[in-house]
Amino acid sequence: MDELRNIGDAEKVERYHFNFLRNIIEKTATFLGYKQWNELLKKLPNDDQDVMERMLNLYSHSAHAGEEVADIKSNDKENLIKLIKDFTQTYSFSEIKENENGGTD
Repeated sequence: MDELRNIGDAEKVERYHFNFLRNIIEKTATFLGYKQWNELLKKLPNDDQDVMERMLNLYSHSAHAGEEVADIKSNDKENLIKLIKDFTQTYSFSEIKENENGGTD
């Protein structure tokens, strides 16, 4: 989550960030007892769940027949940043901070 939170702006978004988020959403869904990961998207404060799901599917898989995308659209980069923010706020992910000894609190 820290890697995703620290993206900052859309220009720093890479394809692997979509993989990270998809993986975290899938694990969270399993932990919370949902059958499908996309059920978590329905609880987010936006009306674009279908768009977000398609975006995650498109960029988090190495190949989709006829849909392989070389570059990530700037709109999708911005949507990823919004999705990260909405997801972490909706499901109350806390931040892990390093203490002065290099450990985590």
